[in-house]
Amino acid sequence: MSFYWEGRTPGDPELDRALADLTDPDGAYLQAFTTLLHSRNIVAQGIALDHSEVRRAVTGFHSRHWIGRELRDPELRGAHEVLQFGFDRDAFLTLLYSDDPMAVGVALDHFKNAAGWDLDEEPVLRRAYAVLRETAVAPDAANHLSALDVVVADVADPDLVVNLLEHTQSAEVREQALWAANRVLLQATDPRLIDVVARLAEDSEHRTRALRVLAGAAGPAADPVLLRALESDEPAVRLEVAWQLAQPGRIDQHRDLLTRAVDNLPADSNRSRLLVSQIRKRLLP
Repeated sequence: MSFYWEGRTPGDPELDRALADLTDPDGAYLQAFTTLLHSRNIVAQGIALDHSEVRRAVTGFHSRHWIGRELRDPELRGAHEVLQFGFDRDAFLTLLYSDDPMAVGVALDHFKNAAGWDLDEEPVLRRAYAVLRETAVAPDAANHLSALDVVVADVADPDLVVNLLEHTQSAEVREQALWAANRVLLQATDPRLIDVVARLAEDSEHRTRALRVLAGAAGPAADPVLLRALESDEPAVRLEVAWQLAQPGRIDQHRDLLTRAVDNLPADSNRSRLLVSQIRKRLLP
């Protein structure tokens, strides 16, 4: 698998063995690639670089949040190329524990995308949490997005989530962090986190998800925010809040208010008509 070195070998026993591993589907590709690339043998280096270009031309899973970017370090780039075509423990760990934010993010993306990997997830979660405490990578905080994808169903640290919600410059990170807030609030009420989410409920960009979090996870502490939102000028917001207040455990407390509000809810789509219909049914005696 070489453009310019077909039929030639490095002529060194160790490098020849590495070349065999490079072309053997069951071989230790990453170690072989690194051995050839960092050797002082021109043929070995040329074959490694050619092999890298051929593999790159074949489409595999690149990443979730780093599309259009490539790693500069040859060893990390080689590890990434290996991982695009199936799980390789050495390649994965090389990326995960590197000092390159993109390499770590790519490893986390592959972990999130994986199925059936024989891998202890605890070290991966620890690495993801460490990334969330690092500076976001410009321009889109892709490292935080990669890390949030991994920890969103596990997170239990309200301070971490509050910090992300308050300080991130990325709307996408904030949206993902709201789901993390939902996870935290389902475990325990946290006034500071509820306050931050409530402020985001006033932001048109994040209102819908913030209201869902408040209604679904924050408990009675969120009622004042939800009741204010029920009087919003935006029909979609009124509908979302009314639907959340009509859930079991809430509807009895807010029945009179919902009875007055239901006639002002929008019914201009299949979803809205269905939700309004369900709210009316739940209001029946």
